[in-house]
Amino acid sequence: MAVDDGPTDVSVPLATVCARLDDVREVAARRGRTAELEDVLTGIRGAEDDPGPHVRALHELLRRCGVHNGIDGIGRGAGIGGLPALDGHPVEEGFVCPRRRCARVALGRDPERERHCRLHDEPLRLRRVAP
Repeated sequence: MAVDDGPTDVSVPLATVCARLDDVREVAARRGRTAELEDVLTGIRGAEDDPGPHVRALHELLRRCGVHNGIDGIGRGAGIGGLPALDGHPVEEGFVCPRRRCARVALGRDPERERHCRLHDEPLRLRRVAP
């Protein structure tokens, strides 16, 4: 994630945070920065127009907690910041961010617990895609 002062598309970093929020909280807790993390998350949740400054603050907080690549370092793989890996079948339905803020997608075949926005504590919304 490029860290600067201009507006950025934060949908992919927010998807990573949503999918791996338990990991983010664990990292912050190990460094004694739980309160600081919760303040930043509150800022992200409350940002009406541009959550970018709060996302950048989270990125820097993770770096201070020892995650060298910040948000980019907390998780990689299918379902984080993009479409989940497919088993050779077209996507017919997916669950997406209820606030239309991040790029996270969970498939209908994913466990129900994966169809939940951890950042806003809301269910992901169903988005049907024509095969």
